Amino acid sequence: MTTPRVVDAHMHLGCPWTIFAHGWGLAEVLALMDRIGIERAYSTHHAWLAGRHLEARAASVLAYEESRGRIPFLGVYDPRSEQESLAVIDACRSHAGLIGIKVHPSFHRVAANDDSYAAVWDYAGENRLPILAHTWSETDNPVQKLSLPELFEVHLEKRPEVPFIIGHSGGPGAGRLQAIRLARKYPHVYLDLAGDIFALDLIPYLVTAVGAERVIFGSDQPWIDPRAHLTRIYLADIGDRAKRLVLGRNALRVFEPHLLREDEECSP
Repeated sequence: MTTPRVVDAHMHLGCPWTIFAHGWGLAEVLALMDRIGIERAYSTHHAWLAGRHLEARAASVLAYEESRGRIPFLGVYDPRSEQESLAVIDACRSHAGLIGIKVHPSFHRVAANDDSYAAVWDYAGENRLPILAHTWSETDNPVQKLSLPELFEVHLEKRPEVPFIIGHSGGPGAGRLQAIRLARKYPHVYLDLAGDIFALDLIPYLVTAVGAERVIFGSDQPWIDPRAHLTRIYLADIGDRAKRLVLGRNALRVFEPHLLREDEECSP
């Protein structure tokens, strides 16, 4: 296989406050990207998830500029502060670093099918921005039931023009089956590999279930070392073409299609 273009489509900058993690500083992230061959990484800053919108915007723009464009970013929509969070995202629209929007129903404790999310789906459709969502299976942690993949279907039906990435592929349980069903039903739905979803043969399973064109590499760095998922992709029995798609070309096609080379557009 020729050297693939590798894009980490789901990672974070900034200090995480809910767990201990290291390696989240910009210099450390860039050094690791260089060491293991990650061309680009798409960041959702932890400060944005924490509701510190202005701080997150400034830090995200700075990271994009200091990385020389290698770390674009997603703005976070908080349904509890619709106007404020959309205003900060909108203030980034003229900046080349903004490539998408993140929603996290479990963290914000507002179910994914709540009417308060309609505003961000409308905004994403009008501004041609993908939406990446935290999703998971129902577990002993009660807030995870707010992010079940099936809860997003009401929005998928209304906004087919918005590319939608099911973060964590629905998690380690029944949510994964929901994610697969949605990806099979809706052509604008993708599954990402970020997080601690380490089922045996997960990569071949997802590629077989939904097609290599719908699976996207993401790490959830610094929560998870990106090498954990990269190794699984490189060693997966899915063929070189599928590996190139999963490792980076799918992410570019969804988030930054202008960066695809002509040969990549003609032969996916």
